[in-house]
Amino acid sequence: MAKIYFFKPTQEHKNKLEMRFRKIELLTKAGVCIDGVLFPKKIIFNDKNEFVGYVMDKADGTTLHSLLFGNSNLSKKELVKICLDIAQKFKALHELNIIVGDVNLLNIKVDSAGKVFFFDTDSFQIEGFPCTVGTMDFAPPELQNKEFQNILRSIEHENFAIAMLFFRILHKGKSPYAVRGGGGVQENIMNKNFPYQLDGKPNDKIPTGHFNDLWRGLGVDVRRAFYDTFKLEKRLSSAEWVKVFEEFLAKLNNYKNQI
Repeated sequence: MAKIYFFKPTQEHKNKLEMRFRKIELLTKAGVCIDGVLFPKKIIFNDKNEFVGYVMDKADGTTLHSLLFGNSNLSKKELVKICLDIAQKFKALHELNIIVGDVNLLNIKVDSAGKVFFFDTDSFQIEGFPCTVGTMDFAPPELQNKEFQNILRSIEHENFAIAMLFFRILHKGKSPYAVRGGGGVQENIMNKNFPYQLDGKPNDKIPTGHFNDLWRGLGVDVRRAFYDTFKLEKRLSSAEWVKVFEEFLAKLNNYKNQI
C-alpha cells in the first residue's frame, strides 16, 4: 500500500516535506527489517520527479484502541502475548538506535492471530531526524507541554511511553494516571500521582470498576515493574520488559497446566 502526503504550496510545508523525504530515504537505504514493523520500502515521485510519498506493506488487523475499547474478549494470556510481541519489537528498534516517539494506541495493529504490526513508521526518530509528533497522555513528566518538532527523544523518554502502553493494554485502555477524585492525566503524570499499591490493596483513588482486580491479577513482578516506572521513576528498558513478560507468560502457562 502507499502513503501519499498532502501538498501545501508554502515554504514551511516544503521544508517539512524535504525533511520527511531525507528521513524516508535514510530508512529505505538502511534496509532495516524487523518482522511486523512496516518500514517504507520504496519512495514515490510524481511526474515532475517531486517526492510525494512511499510504499509499505499493509498492516493487518485492528488498532489497539479499537481492540481495547471495542467488544474484544481477549484473555489475560492473550494480552500478555501481545505485550511481549510489542516489547520484542521495541527492543529490536532500540538496538538499532531507532525510537518510535509517537507511542499510542492508534499506530499499532493486532491481527486475528495476535500478531502485532507497527505502522506510520515515517514518524520514527532516526539519527538526527526527530519524531515531530506525540501524544501527551504517553509523554513522561519532563516532556509534558513541550513541542516535539525540535526535540530528539531519548530511550528513557521511550521507556516511559512503552510502560504506559503496556499498562493500558492490561487494564482495558485505562491510563495508570486516571485517578478518582484527582486531577487530569497530564497533571497526574507530572505529579507522579499513581494510585495503585504495590501490594495490590485497593484504595479510594483507583477508578471504580474492576481495575484493581486487573492490577492484582498481574502478579507482584509485573506490578513492581509498573510501580517502579510510574511512582519511583525507575523506568524499565524494552529488553527488561521482554524478560518480565516472558516470565509472566511462563507462570500463566504453568498455572493452566496445573488445573
